[in-house]
Amino acid sequence: MHHRTLSLLVFFVTLTVSASIGRASWTQLPVGTSATLRGIGWYIGAGYMIVGDGGTIVATQDGVTFTSLPSGTTEDLNSVSVPTQLQYYVGGTNGTVLYSNDEGQTWTNTGFGTARMSVFTRSSGFLWALGDNGSIQLGNNFAGGGDWEPSASGTTNSLNDGAGFASALVYAVGDNGTMLKAADGETWVPKPSGTTEHLNGFLEAGAAKIAVGANGTILRSIDSAETWTTIPTPTNADLHAVVYSAAGVSRMIAVGDNGVALYSGDHGLSWCLLNTGTTEHLYDVWGIGVLGFLAVGGNGTAIYTEENETDCIAGTATDTFVSPTTHVMSRVSPNPLQRRGQVMLEVTRSQNVQLSVIDLAGRRVAKLGERAVSAGSPVVLGVDTRTLPAGAYFLVVEGETFRDQRKITVLR
Repeated sequence: MHHRTLSLLVFFVTLTVSASIGRASWTQLPVGTSATLRGIGWYIGAGYMIVGDGGTIVATQDGVTFTSLPSGTTEDLNSVSVPTQLQYYVGGTNGTVLYSNDEGQTWTNTGFGTARMSVFTRSSGFLWALGDNGSIQLGNNFAGGGDWEPSASGTTNSLNDGAGFASALVYAVGDNGTMLKAADGETWVPKPSGTTEHLNGFLEAGAAKIAVGANGTILRSIDSAETWTTIPTPTNADLHAVVYSAAGVSRMIAVGDNGVALYSGDHGLSWCLLNTGTTEHLYDVWGIGVLGFLAVGGNGTAIYTEENETDCIAGTATDTFVSPTTHVMSRVSPNPLQRRGQVMLEVTRSQNVQLSVIDLAGRRVAKLGERAVSAGSPVVLGVDTRTLPAGAYFLVVEGETFRDQRKITVLR
């Protein structure tokens, strides 16, 4: 649910050896609980903490041995934030905000009110608790339990997730398409998300901002949440969280109800459906090591995989893009194709773009047209192959600052 900090290679290596985890599968980890798990937190040297219903808190250093920690509450816990190796904050129902300064061995409830709270932090020393009815609390003291004070959100919609990093700029998302932005960390301004779906998760991945929510909603922005583009997805399941990989911010996984996991390899421009091997609802996901992901959910579900876009079972995604300084381009969908397909393109500088098809010998066999593309606005380009014989070709997309191609197969 919260912004993601990427994790230790030692965890990935231990899991690969001890649990025999392969690239094409998700493996259940021995967390030792059947409670619904809703949040994951991590810090260098401190390992991982997973929280869930009934006050559940479990911790691990290696992904093999899990230890149950006493939370002192029976409230459902939904989020973890770890601003330093010693300080842990956990949000939950009925205003619960737990604080620990001894790596989770003892906890103090620093919460307030009756709202369900989710917590997130920023490396410059501030933290936030978001919750029902537009509730936001600003914490000014990592080491002292928060020193909380209310921050006016300007909305009565429930707030579900947020993100903040070294700068003063922070974001929050919530029900009914709520999107908030605070340039100074406390003065919240609503931004048009273009949807009324509930938004449950938010990710800042370099220049791209991603929000996920109900009915398979994925939104993408590259102008600091000022404007948003709705990205097609191969699911209508509610999505709860999104994370990027240590292998690069272009590679992401989003998780949701009924075991749904979606993968993107192109900064969130296109997404495909993965086979997680579970139908449990998944509520949070975290990047593990260089290639891995950990997702948690219902009935003690804690599953691990190494990312691999070839595991896609529906939809399309790609791991390849030429240069993030010039453009991002998805693969052609569908592929193989009989008549028409499409490719998504985003450029960093406005320019005219030409589409053509070449054969395997490099000869141009079709010119598909030319159009103007504006910087920062993903566009769908049509690929018309009705005049081509069956066979293998390359779609070539060429602009003033780049040239890229994708292999396509035409069927008749």
